[in-house]
Amino acid sequence: MKKVFLPAVTLMNKLNYAQKFTVLGLIYAVPVTLIMFTLYSHISTVIVTSQRQSQGITLINSITH
Repeated sequence: MKKVFLPAVTLMNKLNYAQKFTVLGLIYAVPVTLIMFTLYSHISTVIVTSQRQSQGITLINSITH
């Protein structure tokens, strides 16, 4: 197991604290960005669907009344 983490440990040992926080921040930012993009895409799809449904209900109400 030590062999798996050896490159990361070696890299982190060479960096100062500011660089370590930058690396960890970037590692954290990548998945968060991907999740935010996926969430935005899904919400946009839901909004478009809701708008179409609302337009359909308006049309149905205008026809039936």
